[in-house]
Amino acid sequence: MRTEKPESLAILRQKAEALMNEKTSKGSSPFSEVETLELLNELEEHLLNLEIKIEHLTATADIKDHKASDAALIESQKLYADLVSNQTAGIYRILVQPQESGTSIVGSTTVEFVSSRFCEILEVDPAEFSIDGIPAFFGRIHPEDIQGFVRSNEMAQKSLEPYIYDARLLIGDRIKWVRFESCPRRLEDGSARWTGVTLDITEHRLAEEALKRSEERQRFILESLPVAIYSSPVNPDFDTTWISKDIQKITGYEKDEYLSLNDFWRERLHPDDKAMVLDAFKNFPEKGEMILEYRWRCKEDQYHWFLDRSVQLENKSGKEFLGVIVDITKRKHAEEVIRLEEERYRMLLEFATDAFFQGDKDGRIIIVNSVAIEQTGFSREELLKMHLTDLFSAETLKENPLKYSLIKTGETVKTERELTCKDGKLIMVEMNSRMMPDGTFQTFFRDITERKRIENALKQKLSELEIYYELAITRERKMIALKGEINQLLERLGEKLKY
Repeated sequence: MRTEKPESLAILRQKAEALMNEKTSKGSSPFSEVETLELLNELEEHLLNLEIKIEHLTATADIKDHKASDAALIESQKLYADLVSNQTAGIYRILVQPQESGTSIVGSTTVEFVSSRFCEILEVDPAEFSIDGIPAFFGRIHPEDIQGFVRSNEMAQKSLEPYIYDARLLIGDRIKWVRFESCPRRLEDGSARWTGVTLDITEHRLAEEALKRSEERQRFILESLPVAIYSSPVNPDFDTTWISKDIQKITGYEKDEYLSLNDFWRERLHPDDKAMVLDAFKNFPEKGEMILEYRWRCKEDQYHWFLDRSVQLENKSGKEFLGVIVDITKRKHAEEVIRLEEERYRMLLEFATDAFFQGDKDGRIIIVNSVAIEQTGFSREELLKMHLTDLFSAETLKENPLKYSLIKTGETVKTERELTCKDGKLIMVEMNSRMMPDGTFQTFFRDITERKRIENALKQKLSELEIYYELAITRERKMIALKGEINQLLERLGEKLKY
């Protein structure tokens, strides 16, 4: 009699080999938990059927069929072992006897099988399971999770529904997260057999917790800032279809008020900003984001400055704008104060009678006034491309170098140098320089050419007067000497002295 391999075993083997080849070629885990459980259950049923068949063949003494069934059983066992050893998940099988009312499932449970990977995940010596698996098993569950873990097992034992539970293991002072997945099934004697897998999901849970903390921080930041998030369809008839509740902090309007009218947002735009804002949304860039600043009338009937930052997204329902609104009123007021201060500062510089230069830390000119332009003959644009040393000749700087080191001490330095104008004209300037708190320097150039000319002329006159004085003194001395000689002659002659 010709004996063929049972068709069901061939199908199971093809299915397992196909799955294993597919998973291996992709470099991923050989089987998912669901696939593993399905194959394990099918193999267990097939092994059971083969064992029954072997018992039947033994009774009927059909040796050929008996050998064929033995071979099929061995091959099925190999397939079972191959499936278990190639799993990244740990595999286990427990048997739960019928429980008496009021007793725990723990006392009715025995461990029938655990894979080596299961022991690795629980970090338990396989020998402990061979002696008494249940204490070794429950000894790893975190004390705070045992009650919930037992309760979930008892509920699945009654309902026989697929079981999934995430629990913490306490291993020394370490926490390890694992997931248990199983398919309990009722046996003829009323007991239940659980065949399941265990996965190490510690990294996954840590990532989830980190993401949760990050989201909580972001939510705290967003709720602490004057920021509202909105979405709006790309539709001229509708302004906003969704807005976060933070809009009340910014505008004074409750969320429902804000969404009560289709044109609620646009009708409160400042008249001077409305056309610009609506035109910007009408011509929204295809890629990237758009940033607008505009004024919007809030509930207290005052206009606030908003920064509106948005992107355009496309989903199944169509295109929409997703953006955030930030109240920048205080920033705008501060900018206006700074602008006015800078304007007053510029006016003072423009009205100054001396040339003004401001340089950066390296001496490059960054600010000049009109007098500096008139004094040097260079345009503003030319001066802003120059270094302060470009205004002096090499000989001047060699004789009287710029005193940066002295300025950096905080001292105001006063010096005189000869400045070279654009047309080559030389003028003498008096420089008053100092270092600013931000590291830049400021210096005023006063044209002292005329003063120096007058000083030089006075020095010349003084020199001439000194010469005249010396000549007059010398002449007077000679006259005194001559008169003395005449008096001496008159005295000798016996005549009256004349002097």
